[in-house]
Amino acid sequence: MQKFLILGGSGFIGRNLAAYFSTHRPEWRVETLSLPEADLGDRGSHPLLTSRCDRQTTVILLAATKRQYGDTLEAFHRNLAITETVGLALAERKPARLVFFSSAAVYGEETHDTALKENSAIRPQSYYGLAKFTGEKILEKMLGPWAQEGLLCLRPPLVYGPGDAGRTYGPSGFCAAALAGERIRIWGDGTELREFLHVRDLGGLVVALLERGAAGTVNAAFGMSYSFCDLLRQIEGIIGKTLELEFVPRTKTKADNRFDPSRLRALLGESFQPTPLEQGLRELLLK
Repeated sequence: MQKFLILGGSGFIGRNLAAYFSTHRPEWRVETLSLPEADLGDRGSHPLLTSRCDRQTTVILLAATKRQYGDTLEAFHRNLAITETVGLALAERKPARLVFFSSAAVYGEETHDTALKENSAIRPQSYYGLAKFTGEKILEKMLGPWAQEGLLCLRPPLVYGPGDAGRTYGPSGFCAAALAGERIRIWGDGTELREFLHVRDLGGLVVALLERGAAGTVNAAFGMSYSFCDLLRQIEGIIGKTLELEFVPRTKTKADNRFDPSRLRALLGESFQPTPLEQGLRELLLK
């Protein structure tokens, strides 16, 4: 693993992965490829990929249209087009490894399951989740037998951390609102369970899994879920004041998510410990 090519390297996760590699594996050569240098949704960009890829290159596919920009059929088709372009290029010129960033959204944002495993039922309820699962299968098909050992599909929950400008419904968005003195809107009673992964831990996971030769599908989650109310209480404790909250009626059925981290722990052991939520929140609030 002498060279890394991060596709979508200008985004929040891509920038942090590149920084993590630079700090923790300075011997690795890291390159990024993003808009406007290459539009991976255009199949005409596939020669640019093949020219930058060889058997010493590990490719990390992050490029995607995020759901916060609209969960639409157009976004679905664009995400598939990106995956197809990358698949065409890598089928022609195989890399050392391919890490595809899928999503826990493949299980369904409205699915109640407190023991989510890699073989749990796939029930995407968004175009984003549907595109991610379809992307997994497209890459497996396009890359053939090579994919059995060369393709790693990661399914992370909501990722947060410093530098996240997405204002998502979770740690980054809530902390940004708290710092700005804004009212925070909560759907329902805020007691549904979700897992939040610090972006630094994601970098550590990628490094550790690649060094162990992991392939197949892995939930990038540690089985540590919190309610949105838990999250808000921790924020209040850190900043020392009461947040202004607006509770609005839930438009969808309440669903709790908790992951069974058995596969991840079997690959990494117990030595890899994720960033505690309170520590991650402090990094966002006391920067």
